[in-house]
Amino acid sequence: MMARQESFGTYLKEKRVSAGLTQFEAAKTLGNFSPQYISNIERDCSFPPDKVLRKMVKLYKISVDEILMRLVDMDSQRWKKILSGMR
Repeated sequence: MMARQESFGTYLKEKRVSAGLTQFEAAKTLGNFSPQYISNIERDCSFPPDKVLRKMVKLYKISVDEILMRLVDMDSQRWKKILSGMR
């Protein structure tokens, strides 16, 4: 059985911390948002809009291949649950 992959929000939090940024610093740099906005994304309460995600990838220094792999895996897991009736 495969190990459960961390949530997308947790992944983004780890990338932010690795980039040496606080939620406040990331929020201001990404578009003058509040730190709560970043917190909501990192706790999987919301998903970042495309424009914000593009900025996060650049700010957190995430490679395009790495983020694509995460997004494809996340979508694949969602479809597996839907198709197997585990929704």
